[in-house]
Amino acid sequence: MFNYSVRVFPIKSPKSKLVGFASLLIEEVLQVDGFKIFDGTNGIFVKAPSHEGKNKDGERTWYDDVKFITTDGKPVGLKDKETTAALTRDEIFKSIVDTYVSNNTGDNAAADDSPTASRSDAARAQSQDNDKSKSRRPLW
Repeated sequence: MFNYSVRVFPIKSPKSKLVGFASLLIEEVLQVDGFKIFDGTNGIFVKAPSHEGKNKDGERTWYDDVKFITTDGKPVGLKDKETTAALTRDEIFKSIVDTYVSNNTGDNAAADDSPTASRSDAARAQSQDNDKSKSRRPLW
């Protein structure tokens, strides 16, 4: 498939079901930030990045920033489990959950040693990480 790595930024004292954020680095050239990690009634789950906006009627709604699509260009539904896109989505989400769980149980202390008190701290840590890495260069 492709090589990727995950960085997780737990919220130190969550005040809601949102317990952290994650970034996905694909092939060391494409970084996708904004995955949200939630602790729901059925356990830890992940949502892809999204943003709030207004629809054509002026009502507030959420729009997906990242979509997993099938070969015919249609978005993969949550119940879809057989397509390559669905398998990829499930693998990425599972990797994020596993990294989050291991970071919070002490099994993987080296996975993320940055401060994690808030989203701004997570963003600052990611920015510092990018500054340290000389291997990432703009594509243009």
